[in-house]
Amino acid sequence: MDKFLTRRTAGALLGAVALALPLGGCGSSQTHEYAFDVPPTVGMLAVDVQNYRGSVEIRVDDRVQQAQVVGVVHGNASMGKDAQEAARRAVVEARLVEEGARATLVVRTATPLENRGDHEVDLEVRVPRCEGVRVENQGGNVILVGTGGATLVENRQGVIELRTTQPMVDPVTLVNVDGSIYYQVPPGSTGQFDLETLDGGVWYRDRDSETDRAYAAPSMYQARLADGANPVVARTSRGNINVWIDDDAHKNTRLVKEAFSDPRDTWFLQGSRRYTRNLPESHPEVQRKVRAPIDYSGSY
Repeated sequence: MDKFLTRRTAGALLGAVALALPLGGCGSSQTHEYAFDVPPTVGMLAVDVQNYRGSVEIRVDDRVQQAQVVGVVHGNASMGKDAQEAARRAVVEARLVEEGARATLVVRTATPLENRGDHEVDLEVRVPRCEGVRVENQGGNVILVGTGGATLVENRQGVIELRTTQPMVDPVTLVNVDGSIYYQVPPGSTGQFDLETLDGGVWYRDRDSETDRAYAAPSMYQARLADGANPVVARTSRGNINVWIDDDAHKNTRLVKEAFSDPRDTWFLQGSRRYTRNLPESHPEVQRKVRAPIDYSGSY
């Protein structure tokens, strides 16, 4: 049992709704909704999310007075009855854990069946403020808008995007597998930047010229921003890393965020490019016997 779920929870659960919504043969879905009052004694509010598969969006919205969570579970009908059954039985839980002047909105999802990619949860979290984030996810995008404080995001097969108007002065770690990373923060942010991709490019733009001690290569970048000591680490196995420090950096977004499959994944599995997918020697694709080349010597 997660340690957060065993602590005393605070705040009244205003609603938890699960609705089955058939999608015309394309699949099935269930919607889970939670809302919690944030006590006036709470000085700092953080968000902690673990999602077995899907997408996560955490957005600070000063128009809301509660911590709100909406989780939509999708099942792909083309994958058979097991996927639809898994979507019906998937668990979405949210709790507000209060510890003195700090509170954490904890969101957990779970599937009773094997996580095969045929059912997933799309999470949307809205909070009146946010001073810390931790997210674990796979199979979709992780989008943070307006958040601040110490940040840890681990994702697979999707984009990580952080856009905020809050100066970031705390440690940040963004780790991705098969997806790009976007880090967009305002002047007043600080950091010791350590950015690297195994297969892609790194772009770092500082409109205020507060960056020094820079070291750059096509796939990596290290620098210090505004004499900061807080580490800002970004890693991805495949994809680009983009950093913007600008007054309007939080407004820059992109229409296409999905990570597309790369045909090169099927090439050179025994060779030098295997490192871009982090495949161990025991991986079935590495162990798979490579087809022998055709012998054309007798054709002429």
